[in-house]
Amino acid sequence: MKILILLILVFSICSVIYSVKIESKDYDCLDRLFTKIGNLPLYTIDATTQQRNYCGTNGRNIIKCTNNAIQKITIRHLPSKKNNLLSAVDLICFNSLQSITVLDTVTERNFLYGPFPSTLNSLRLDNGNLSSLFNYVDLSIGFNNNGNLIDELILDGGVSNSKNVTIHLSTLLLFSNLYFYIENGATITSQNNYTIINDLNETKKSSFQSITAYCSNIPSLSYNIAILGYVEFTYLPNFNYGSVSNYSTYSNVVSLVLYSWDSNVYPFPLGLSSIPSGNQLTSLTIDHLIDKPPYFIDLSNLDSNISRGIYSQNQLIISNAGNLFNINGEFPFSSLHKYLESFSFSNGNLSKLPDFENIFKENIGLVDISNNIIASNITTTLEWPRRTITLYLKNNQLKGSIDETWCKFNLDISGNSLSGEAPSCFTCHLKADSLAITGNKFSNMNPKPPCTTVVLNLWYDNSTNLLFVYGQDIGFARSDFRLSPSLWNSYCSLTDAKVYQDVRNGLFCLKYVGTGQSPLGFNITYPNLPKTSPIKTYELTAFNMYLPLINNVLKDSTTNIYTITGKYFSYNRTVITVLVGSQFCDVVSCNFNEIKCKISELDNNNNNNNNNNNNNNNNNNIISSNILLNNDSGNNNNKELLLSVQIMNVTSNFTITKCLNDCSGAGICDLNLGECLCNSTRFFQDCSGIKCSEDCTSLTNSICNFTSGKCECIPGWESDDCSIQSECPNDCSGIEAGICDHISKTCTCNSNRTLEDCSGFKCNSNCLNGAQCNFTFGKCECKEGWENDDCGIQSKCPNDCSGIEAGICDHISKTCTCNSNRTLEDCSGFKCNNDCLNDSQCNFKFGKCECKEGWEGDDCSKLKCNTNCNNNSICDGNTGKCKCISGWFGDNCDTQEKLSSSSSSSSSSLTTESSKSNKTKVILLCTILPSIVIIAIILVTVTFKRAQKRNDYLKYHIKLK
Repeated sequence: MKILILLILVFSICSVIYSVKIESKDYDCLDRLFTKIGNLPLYTIDATTQQRNYCGTNGRNIIKCTNNAIQKITIRHLPSKKNNLLSAVDLICFNSLQSITVLDTVTERNFLYGPFPSTLNSLRLDNGNLSSLFNYVDLSIGFNNNGNLIDELILDGGVSNSKNVTIHLSTLLLFSNLYFYIENGATITSQNNYTIINDLNETKKSSFQSITAYCSNIPSLSYNIAILGYVEFTYLPNFNYGSVSNYSTYSNVVSLVLYSWDSNVYPFPLGLSSIPSGNQLTSLTIDHLIDKPPYFIDLSNLDSNISRGIYSQNQLIISNAGNLFNINGEFPFSSLHKYLESFSFSNGNLSKLPDFENIFKENIGLVDISNNIIASNITTTLEWPRRTITLYLKNNQLKGSIDETWCKFNLDISGNSLSGEAPSCFTCHLKADSLAITGNKFSNMNPKPPCTTVVLNLWYDNSTNLLFVYGQDIGFARSDFRLSPSLWNSYCSLTDAKVYQDVRNGLFCLKYVGTGQSPLGFNITYPNLPKTSPIKTYELTAFNMYLPLINNVLKDSTTNIYTITGKYFSYNRTVITVLVGSQFCDVVSCNFNEIKCKISELDNNNNNNNNNNNNNNNNNNIISSNILLNNDSGNNNNKELLLSVQIMNVTSNFTITKCLNDCSGAGICDLNLGECLCNSTRFFQDCSGIKCSEDCTSLTNSICNFTSGKCECIPGWESDDCSIQSECPNDCSGIEAGICDHISKTCTCNSNRTLEDCSGFKCNSNCLNGAQCNFTFGKCECKEGWENDDCGIQSKCPNDCSGIEAGICDHISKTCTCNSNRTLEDCSGFKCNNDCLNDSQCNFKFGKCECKEGWEGDDCSKLKCNTNCNNNSICDGNTGKCKCISGWFGDNCDTQEKLSSSSSSSSSSLTTESSKSNKTKVILLCTILPSIVIIAIILVTVTFKRAQKRNDYLKYHIKLK
């Protein structure tokens, strides 16, 4: 029974819902509209309301009625009624109509001019006839809607059936937002031309707030007085490339999105680089293949930093750059937006990395240059941008190696060929198969070394009650670590809507969400560190909230390293300063419970300056430990010293006692007690004694030298175990030569022996005149000019130089210096008075020349006659013949002359000779003289003729001239 009553109640309610009585004016208006476009037969009359049941859904028609008024209409213009053109008059009669959608409609000319109901905020025409809507508009009429703008005009479909459509912006002035869509499955060719013309002027201005359209050209947006939050164009195949210059008029556009209907290459919107400064453009997205630019593009003029809702991020996205959009493989931009936050250049053909530092400005937060062919050899260090950003370089061909400067990036470098050692942030917090680095060949990712580079700091902000974990290699995300206690919020949002952003691998903000006072410390655990890592859980407290607690101080005098133990210290050695007396101690390691530092004596002044700089740079985020020591190293007496540790301008003091002689550099000084803990090899109170490696008492003839730490043999013994008696040099050359003293290791030689090892023989006598004894043979070695066993006799020359009248002896060289008339080695020879000529030799025995045959004289210079010269004749030494006196002749002058016969004969002879001589002269004169005359005549004749010819030649040429 109850169920039956419930069913009746539900049926009654439904009957009321589906029996809404529409206000008469709206009903009559809808009745006329349905009659015109052919929908009236679809509806029946309700018996209760006596009206057709228009409200609700009927086929493709949807009528929404509220409070007896029609607010939204979706109807279909039936094909049978296409000649009944839809008119604005068909709609103006509705009182409360907010939205109307007409499917497959054909409109009257000037339909978009209105007037429309003042309540209308959305007009949608699906698969309509676009030619009738735009091509036949009377541009002189202008719109009419009582000053009310309609929020949106939606044209969905009808494109493939309309070939050439020209859209004038002045026909759309009734609408704030334009949405023109191509129908699904449409076939668009170069025959489909949709040209948008800006025919606005000073008297006709638009107020478009967004435009989404397909187009064959880029229209100018001059005279649009509203800010265009969003503009989207889809390029059609018959696109006018030159129209991209109109982008220079897009100053009031906030977000611009560009697509293409096909896979053709289209130009970059170069007109954007001509937009004047003070523009609105913050977002540019291009999702079509882009042609090669004519020059490097400068977009630094795009200077908008205005946040506008969903378009708040300043971005440039090129998602499908293609093979041409580059300049010889280089990045095609010379400069980008000043306030650019996000940049993407994907699926291109870049072969070189861009100049990050000069192209991207300080606001950049994401750079994506994935899916190119960049084959650059990566520079190990990437200092840009000195803060955390997202950097995607995946699926390129990058080579080289990277270091810790890359840890600040939210990084994706997968699909490259990087090698070498990965930075410590990778080995500490990334898995070997992490998607961000797959495809590379890092040498230390599998297996991974222990993680020893985590440096943690914790700071408490009193004004916000927030804790900040910061440092080095602290993790890429909060998921890399766990906190205990764990009641911490992931985000540090404040009442003023400010949110502290995490810094990858550098800083995390924590907000306590438990009850009561926020803990000022916790344990932080990294469960995914490599298994061999020495520490996985770190104890932290906010160092600006606790006094440093010092329990003990030790000094290793061997390494000069100080060890300070306690708690509330830091893991970050760069924020710790240690001072020993007037010297700074360089921190070599540190953690929550311990600080180790080493004094650098040579560089202490520089350390002083550097630590002061660190204090200035880090301000309140510094942990500094100052150890103030009396540096009186020459005083071996124990002395109390003051150690002061300062953290965040809060100081704790600790009294220490200096050890005797600084433990001799061979032990640990317990500065609490002032006592040395000597190394295992040292002893005495100041560790100055060196233990011998062996027990010297177990060795015969040995004792321990505590200075050298070695067993030393007593005098007279040697070797490692002192079992061998010391020996003298060469064993003193045997017992027959001398006796060895094993303690002094010296020889006592016998009477006839000498030298250190008694190997020398003494000489039998004293060596005189500077002579030396040759101990090898036991004999004197005389100096030059002396001889005999004791070198006491002067050396002699040969034959004693034949006596003092012949020469003088040189006893050193044992040679004679002969007198002027003497010669030979011993001066026994007599020199000849003259030089002996013609190969003759001097006979030194007599001092005379011995001439060779045919020569004579004292010096053998005269020729000897072959016969005797008779009759008082003499031998002529120059000719070697006899020179006869008067009356004698012949070779040896032995024939006497006869006077008479000889005179006649002589006269006849002279006459005959004279006659012959005269005849000869006459014959020569008669023969030679005529010949000379003839030759002279010929020469004169030839010379004369030549001179005459030359004169004729000259005269001829003078006439010619």
